Amino acid sequence: MIVASVVTIPGRIELLLEALNTILVSTQRPDFLYVSVAKWYPRLNKSLSKEDLDFLEAYLLFYEIPNKVITYEEDIGPLMKFLTPLENHQLTNQDHILIFDDDVGMFQDGIRILKECADLCGWSAGYGFIGVGFGSTWFLHGEYIQGGEYFPIKLIGGYRGCLYPVAAFDIEHLKSYFWWIIQEFKNRETIPLHDDHIISAYCLKHNIPLRLANIKQKLGDPPGSELYYNAKETSNGIMQSQFAEINKFWLFEILIENDIVSDYF
Repeated sequence: MIVASVVTIPGRIELLLEALNTILVSTQRPDFLYVSVAKWYPRLNKSLSKEDLDFLEAYLLFYEIPNKVITYEEDIGPLMKFLTPLENHQLTNQDHILIFDDDVGMFQDGIRILKECADLCGWSAGYGFIGVGFGSTWFLHGEYIQGGEYFPIKLIGGYRGCLYPVAAFDIEHLKSYFWWIIQEFKNRETIPLHDDHIISAYCLKHNIPLRLANIKQKLGDPPGSELYYNAKETSNGIMQSQFAEINKFWLFEILIENDIVSDYF
């Protein structure tokens, strides 16, 4: 089973619905979807309006994939994407967690390719389309990876979708790590923003490989299997603000002090 998970914030419901529509046209669909929201978002000093929540629930009522909205009392940041299925789904080692962002959606062939790469290369790793290699080279937007079915990376970027086989993780330990990070930031009266770095740091610490999936278009692939990318202007919450860099500095301060990583990456 592929369990998909996405979170949203006030002002992005329409973007979220566009992202969810990309899942419906995927060549492989997830088996279940979680959408996480919060009653209050301190980072934005806003709540999700009743109108937006009603609109979302009405849309999901007729969504073609089984789904559930999970409501948190207060926003704890983008880690909700990973935490929600960990806390709410009866997961087995045969399952996979798919996380993606609410403002861009998935490549049309993305889920199928991630799952095939995991099946071929092993369920002990995380898979994505965006990341930073060990030589500090960025790989973006599904560019072809030369030399095999995947490319090893040290930082996985999640906004185009990441697939994490449950078998790769000690679920209880991973949940404890996430809640520890959230509490560390709560002590600073804020929330962690950089979930890609938080997840990647955990994987590096526990020798869980991160792999960039090979998503080249194969000659003779049927029409409709091309990679779908809907580039557009999006609202990025507070990620474009100066505070986002301060938030990242605090994260690495915490990770380095606790011997999770030895340096910035």
